[in-house]
Amino acid sequence: MAKAKTKRKSSELSLDDLPDPKVERQVESAEPEGPDPRSLLRTEPLDAVHAWLVLLPALVLAWPWPSLLAHDPVNAATAAGWTLWLALPAGAMAIVRGRIRWHWGLLALLFLFLRAAFTDHMGADIDVFEASRGYVALVGMFTVFVSATGLGPVGRRTLGRGVTIVGGLVLLGWFTNLFRSMGLEGSTFRETLLGFDLRWTLGNSGDLAEALIPAALATIAVAAGAQGGRRITLSTVAALSAFAVTWSGSRAGWLVAIAGAVLLVALRPGRAKSWAPAASVIAGVLLAMLLRSGLEGLDATPPTEPGGPLTLHAQALPDATRATHEPEAVAPTPLAAEGGLRFRQLTWSRVPDLWQTAPWVGVGTGQFRREFPPFRDPVEIGISSHGRSEPTFVDVEHPHSDPLLVFAEYGLIGGVEFFVFLVWILATALRQLARGDHDRRAAALGVIGALVLGLQNCGLFYGLVSPGLWMAMAGGVIAANGNGRRKPRSRDRAVAGIVMAFGLWASVAATCMIGHGRALAQLRHAEVVADKSFLDPLQVRERVDLALRFAPNSSVALERLIPSLAGQEKRDALDRLIELRPHQRSALINRGNEFARERDFETARLFYERVLELDPQNPLAGVALARTSLDLARTDEMPGALDRLEELGAASTTRLRAWGASQLLNGRPALAELILTRVDATWMTTDPGVCYAQSLLARDRGDDVLADAFLAGAQLGFARNHAKAQIWNSAVTSYNQALRYTKDRPSLGFQDGAPIILAELSAALYKTGRTDEALERFRGVTLSDTDRDEHLAPWARDLLTQIGFL
Repeated sequence: MAKAKTKRKSSELSLDDLPDPKVERQVESAEPEGPDPRSLLRTEPLDAVHAWLVLLPALVLAWPWPSLLAHDPVNAATAAGWTLWLALPAGAMAIVRGRIRWHWGLLALLFLFLRAAFTDHMGADIDVFEASRGYVALVGMFTVFVSATGLGPVGRRTLGRGVTIVGGLVLLGWFTNLFRSMGLEGSTFRETLLGFDLRWTLGNSGDLAEALIPAALATIAVAAGAQGGRRITLSTVAALSAFAVTWSGSRAGWLVAIAGAVLLVALRPGRAKSWAPAASVIAGVLLAMLLRSGLEGLDATPPTEPGGPLTLHAQALPDATRATHEPEAVAPTPLAAEGGLRFRQLTWSRVPDLWQTAPWVGVGTGQFRREFPPFRDPVEIGISSHGRSEPTFVDVEHPHSDPLLVFAEYGLIGGVEFFVFLVWILATALRQLARGDHDRRAAALGVIGALVLGLQNCGLFYGLVSPGLWMAMAGGVIAANGNGRRKPRSRDRAVAGIVMAFGLWASVAATCMIGHGRALAQLRHAEVVADKSFLDPLQVRERVDLALRFAPNSSVALERLIPSLAGQEKRDALDRLIELRPHQRSALINRGNEFARERDFETARLFYERVLELDPQNPLAGVALARTSLDLARTDEMPGALDRLEELGAASTTRLRAWGASQLLNGRPALAELILTRVDATWMTTDPGVCYAQSLLARDRGDDVLADAFLAGAQLGFARNHAKAQIWNSAVTSYNQALRYTKDRPSLGFQDGAPIILAELSAALYKTGRTDEALERFRGVTLSDTDRDEHLAPWARDLLTQIGFL
């Protein structure tokens, strides 16, 4: 009976014995978090320290006060140097712990390392500084990566939190710069908000997006596993990051931000905690778009056109550091609406042509900028220079795609290996995002965003904060399978030691790049381009010399040095710059200018023509080439030169008036007529009556230079008519009148008057029997072959040759 009672009681269930459905759902939704990092903290005390060392390059370079990269014209090289030096402690920690994540995919890096290390031994003609920069950048970022693969659970959690701090520092610098810019004198609120200077933070919108977007994506992944106020704070930081990137104008940045937020939710179905942080990023993007579109809708003040009296320059040569020395600059063409997207399409379409020049091993580490100019699309050049409105030449430093850069610089061998490496990282990141815990998802989502951004920009090889940040997250993704209890292994120590050996080898070059960048940063290079008046030339020379001591082959330092040089020293520096970068348009034009100043116009033309081969629509080279036709005084070349100027949009009225006036004052009315009739068909300068009438009109307009030129042309025409009629005394009088208007023209290269007019005056004096005076007038006159054969009056040329003056 007792037995039956016991059996019945055991079969009867009370309400307390039923499972709690809430608890059951929590158990079902529980995620495999692995070992509790808090329980491992005692056994892995160095794991958190290791993670902070891995993040050290990104943290230091993201620090805004003071920024290590502020005003640095070579910030990519300086950042590469800092990244390598700051990565060495993490590499040393990896050797001590001996716990990196070994994978055969690491062997894919071996060719890149060797190719970068020996680039300068594989060809005589390279940009040595850029080769060193590429090697330092490569070694630095992969030192970070290999070190990060040794992180355990505590390190991975610390890494996820540390990435959010990096993003917060960059964001803080961005807002600080914005508020500082609002206080600039004379700037309007709208102009400040839409276009404030990004150099205080990371240099441009691309660098900003490369740092902020991966950090923002990692932040929302961390926020999805946080609670309460911490979750709200992290979501706010991610939203502000998305806002800043969208506001700065990075289209790829905000697209990747939205896609990453959607991906997080899509791969975490049923997890409501993923929705709020992801939605905060999308809200930040939409808010920035809404506010910016409202400000851009306001009417802007139309630009004013330059004007004023005519000014003459004997050598009005277009300096490559300025738009022009003449009163009116080349008018910019309208910008394409698609901007950066169209630029990338045109650039990417030409990279295969460059790759075919060295398909297997590439053009060499860091040599893209040196070798790519001959392959650039003319339309892309116009877009890059903002419709040719930039005051300086704009080069393409890189193809705005990490994989394309590797294929171009390392060839098919290195490109395939690097592509395999990226696929390995991406596949692991997607797996960790779908199955891993919160710490794994943070690094995974961040690195996925980084890899997508790397497809349309060079965040790894030319980034500032991004190389250290991206590779830290990539190493964290690869390390995500460890349990934190693995013993040190000699093989891991050996691999980490090899990477450290490369790093130590490159540390000398990294030191030179840091010193070089810091020296040039003191010049505040943006202001140097805009206005040199506030700089002490001696200080400029000292700082540039210091930069060259750190990096003797720096083309950027040579460019800063050249304006302070003169004579043969300047020509030697330009030749060295062209040796380093043979297709650099600014160097070619400046070297042509130097030949033109030496009156070697034929050689100058060769340099201008080389620029036009690289950039057929270049207005500065077109103007310079037309100037050589003027200086050579070749009438038959002038119609074609003027037609080219009109095609380039450089045949402005001001320019043509100045050129025509200079030719009249030089005694070349036929050449002046070809030019001035492009301004006004009635300006027939070979007709002295028309010249005289136009001189009166010009004087009434207050244009004394053009009035003097017309008077000189009129008097020269009258003198030649008198000479034709053999009325020599009247001819002498008219020649003297013409000479009066051409005297004291140092800007045109003469003080005593135009050589042609002086030569014809001497001939007329000889005809009147005043031989001694004729000889005195002709003394010191030098005529070019073209002036003698084409522009000197035939009767005067024959007479002066007959009497031995010529």
